[in-house]
Amino acid sequence: MEKSKNSTVISKENLPGGIKYVYFEGFPGKDSFTVEKGEECYHEDYVSHANVIEPGKAGPGPKAICSLVKGFSNGVDKWKWEVQEVYHVKMAVGDKWIIVSTCSGIPKEKFLEIEPTGNGFMFMAIDVHWVTDGKVKESWHIEELSSAIQQLTDENGKKDVPPLHDGQMPNFGMKMQTAPGKQIKASEMPECIKFFYEKALNHGEGCTEETLAKTCLDENWVSHPNAADKGKAGPGAKGQFKIVEGLWAAMPDAKFETEAVFKVPCMNGTDRVIHIGKFSATTDGKQFGLELESPKKFAIMAIDIHLIEKGKIKESWHIEDWASAMGQLKSDEEAKLHNGQPGLNGEVGMTA
Repeated sequence: MEKSKNSTVISKENLPGGIKYVYFEGFPGKDSFTVEKGEECYHEDYVSHANVIEPGKAGPGPKAICSLVKGFSNGVDKWKWEVQEVYHVKMAVGDKWIIVSTCSGIPKEKFLEIEPTGNGFMFMAIDVHWVTDGKVKESWHIEELSSAIQQLTDENGKKDVPPLHDGQMPNFGMKMQTAPGKQIKASEMPECIKFFYEKALNHGEGCTEETLAKTCLDENWVSHPNAADKGKAGPGAKGQFKIVEGLWAAMPDAKFETEAVFKVPCMNGTDRVIHIGKFSATTDGKQFGLELESPKKFAIMAIDIHLIEKGKIKESWHIEDWASAMGQLKSDEEAKLHNGQPGLNGEVGMTA
């Protein structure tokens, strides 16, 4: 394995055998992947957040998740699932493995409930797996399915596989982890991360363009994706302040809640902080291109990865579950995170 300053560099090769089998044979859709062997990678009471097999319930168990993995690539040409980054966190019981991947292809059959048009897709995925006794016990995951839906339904979209985030440089793997990370409490988050969630994203008093740049974000902060200027680096501290101003104006009751935080040491004295949170707000639907009879609330999970350098956030990779938000807004049911599925925190291993 590679070495850096006498520390082991965490890489794809360090993944536990079970996870490696699922990510390098199952998700890529190789013929060598079998449900039976895949089941050996998961505990019998395996839980996925969200549970897409039986929404709102615990589960779905090893057989169901492996059947889903095996069928995910069916009916898609040029299918590719690639692991880009891996982070390792030591826990009091077991380990957490955070995996960043990209997925792409061109559907030739109905995909994400969309009939094929020749358009392709490419999106990012972030998964957090809790591994005990060598098997996956629980997972928290978000895929940029809303981006895939936009790509597939765009009448002027690319009739092939589009570039990730409209061609924005992904910068994966630039500051690799050098030692096992740890889960920390919200109160132990670096000050720049506290400011970002408690002030910038939560309408906190004292958040201005000046304080955001001084306390939180690097002047040239890069977000993946860049919502302010698609396909380009940025938006920097100034650009992000305009984004949060728009968020405050559109959804005054928007609220970010911290569910879990991981801190991992990386090369050149930097850290990466992985933040799992809940985002809830009330919207009139216009942000999602919907016409609602009245404003409605939604509640979704968000997973963010921040590169911390010299006390500021230098770069961020983030996914919000906007696809679930749209589903909740279209439903007559009360909005609940993962349809009310129990156990995002606490007993299921998200605590330190």
